[in-house]
Amino acid sequence: HEERIRAFCLYLERPITGAGLATWLALLASMRGAELLRVKGLLNVEGRPVVVHAVQSVIHEPEELPSWPDAERRSRLVFITRGLERDRIERTLAALEFDSGGLTARGAFDPRAYERFLALVRNFR
Repeated sequence: HEERIRAFCLYLERPITGAGLATWLALLASMRGAELLRVKGLLNVEGRPVVVHAVQSVIHEPEELPSWPDAERRSRLVFITRGLERDRIERTLAALEFDSGGLTARGAFDPRAYERFLALVRNFR
């Protein structure tokens, strides 16, 4: 194998948000897709078990399982990367807790939520 290929696992203790998962997957694929050979995981999304799978910039739709396969409730992710170190991925994990803040009465996104989003994007560079 090429010496720049890395494989590692990450565990998250707290549940993540649905908005955070969508944001994180989209940013990860668009900004780091070329370096992601594979991502697989079982995530605790607001208490529900959700399976994720991505290959480079191709993200398969997350799938909610009917029940947890075991007593473990931590989110777990497996990465195989090329030239992308573990610490770079770890810096992006805050996006998984992203809360969009909902919509305003006029249907526009909350400016504070957008500022939080921009702060998250900086971690993907």
